[in-house]
Amino acid sequence: MKSFVISVPSLYHRLEETFWKSFSSSELINPELFAGVEGKDHELPEWWVSKTKGNGILEHTNENAVWGLVQSYINLFNKLIDEKIDEPFLILEDDSTIIDEENFDNDLESFVKHLPNDWSIGYLSGYMKKDTTETEQINNYVSLSNSMMQTNAIVYKNYKVLEVLRNQIYEHDTTDPIDFYFLETFNKNQIPLYYSTKKLIIQYPYYTTTVIEPTMGGAGSSDDWFVD
Repeated sequence: MKSFVISVPSLYHRLEETFWKSFSSSELINPELFAGVEGKDHELPEWWVSKTKGNGILEHTNENAVWGLVQSYINLFNKLIDEKIDEPFLILEDDSTIIDEENFDNDLESFVKHLPNDWSIGYLSGYMKKDTTETEQINNYVSLSNSMMQTNAIVYKNYKVLEVLRNQIYEHDTTDPIDFYFLETFNKNQIPLYYSTKKLIIQYPYYTTTVIEPTMGGAGSSDDWFVD
């Protein structure tokens, strides 16, 4: 399976410390490094500053870093759209770590194989809001949610869903972290939020504000969020 990992030079130490060590165990994927946008080295562009700040941009938020990741995704999306990648592929972020290295390849293959026909995306990592989330187990490998945050490990069916995501980011009324854009786009376009029933990838705890569960991970308050 084609796979990509987004990182920036100031964070390449994450790749060396944890990412490559973890993913070297896989024979199914060999992530290609995609150089992202180092937000701190740029002024925020007009398309960003002309929008109202969304609820995801807090007082302590490093807005340049938020924009940098959003722009990194847009740049990678443009590449894959131009190449018309018409097969499933995986996009990772540099703080991703495999949970069960021994069984990862088999677990990933089983998950993708058992996704319903209407699938466009499949989360291998993520977290959910306690008071608004509804979940349903579709089969032994796939579950469905109406809400999912975190973007560090997602399988995409093909380039077409990237066109929808890219356009929605530009059309969005507010500036927000990338997972806010994803969630709104999927809900607005009625794209099912499928995720792996067995959690396959975690954000390496060193890089998250709060690790909520060792099975999945995520940053935020454990009073507000849960895994499943």
